[in-house]
Amino acid sequence: MNAPHNPLAPSATVEKAVLGALLLSDSAYWSVESVLKPEHFSFAIHSKIFSAIKKLCDEGKKVSLQKLVALIGEEYDDGKSVIMLLGALLNDAERSEGGGVWQTFVEDIIEGWRKRQIKEQVEWATKRVVEAGVNSDDLITDLKGRLEAIEANSQAQRVQWIGEIAAKAARSGKAARDGGVVPGFDTGLSSLDEVIGRIHQGDFGAIIAPQGDGKTILAAQLAKRAALYGPVAFDQLDMGSDDMVRRELAQQSDMSAEELEEGAFDFFAAERLDAAVKAMANLPIIIDDRTNQSIDQIISRARSLKRSHGIHAMFIDHMRKVQVRGKMHDRFEKYPIITGGLKDAGKDIGVTFVLLSQVLQQAQRRDSPVLQLTDAEGGGSLQQDADWVIGMWRWDRWLKTREPTNGSEADWSKWREKYNRHKGRVEMCGLKRRRGQDGIIREFEFNGRLSVIREIEK
Repeated sequence: MNAPHNPLAPSATVEKAVLGALLLSDSAYWSVESVLKPEHFSFAIHSKIFSAIKKLCDEGKKVSLQKLVALIGEEYDDGKSVIMLLGALLNDAERSEGGGVWQTFVEDIIEGWRKRQIKEQVEWATKRVVEAGVNSDDLITDLKGRLEAIEANSQAQRVQWIGEIAAKAARSGKAARDGGVVPGFDTGLSSLDEVIGRIHQGDFGAIIAPQGDGKTILAAQLAKRAALYGPVAFDQLDMGSDDMVRRELAQQSDMSAEELEEGAFDFFAAERLDAAVKAMANLPIIIDDRTNQSIDQIISRARSLKRSHGIHAMFIDHMRKVQVRGKMHDRFEKYPIITGGLKDAGKDIGVTFVLLSQVLQQAQRRDSPVLQLTDAEGGGSLQQDADWVIGMWRWDRWLKTREPTNGSEADWSKWREKYNRHKGRVEMCGLKRRRGQDGIIREFEFNGRLSVIREIEK
């Protein structure tokens, strides 16, 4: 009876075919050098041969059997001849009629390595899970990290020539000119597009504002806009998903969230509410309102949702609520870990991250509500890592805390005039913009009752 096939068993024939092709032509090595690695080979001698070929090619030297023997040694496996093995590999490659078939074997080698590595990690986790004192969250995070390392070491990005990148950029520009196909997605507010431009795949952006000035409202609007271009995730660390969605339902039904929660609406509003529920049924937005999520968990979740649901953007509300594993002397030490992690992850997995951040209390004590980037939680890290940052503030809320009580009638009238001019308005500024001019300020209508920001009608 034949033994059952073991899918994890290494194939010496496959590995020899690849090595033979590399011995036959130096150019063959350069076609796989960014993908294939010595550790992918299951047989020690094959790994040594590939390492020797790699060393010679990387140093710009011609590969020869004599040079390889000098690097590997004359014998392997207790007395077998290296030169005879190399000669056999080369002869088999010269006689082969498979042409480029050997390149498909590269994928087989890497796939075999991946499966063996996954098996090892499962066995490691199986032992760890029964150990005393092991926290399941830590175990999951460690296991995810190990599996992601397997992926990173088996799907290397091939090199890109500048000419290829230039051709791609030119095609994108021509598509925008001829067919209106512009990269990224817009904000849904033309004046805000002037402030930060279009949002591109893999961007890391931020919205900063004092508490209560509407950053979550703006993020929800941007998420809905982004959902027109593909699935979106919203990590709501600051409030429950019910509260967030209730705001949206109320806005679409032309009532306040309080009126919806208390049932204080008439028959016609109820019909609008039913229509809003139907409209949101097909909205591709995933909401995760779990608390105490670490930056590693958030990125891992984004990677998973990218694979399973094809998300192209993730919104995170807000920075102070994001956890960082490890001992920190103060909260400021964690900000570079958060922003740097999101920046790298966005580029790596092709997801746009938008992080919300509150304004530091000392910044709210100035003589003006106009924001600077350094006013935000993690402002210095955002300056370093973000592709764009929106600062938003409401003059009317700021002025309310500064209403003159003991001043003259003229002082009060001046305050009232300024308050009325800014009432129901929110200003936004592009505090950072990697592509384009920053510092542009625009004013918008702010409707707190309906939780919506609109263009000001002119």
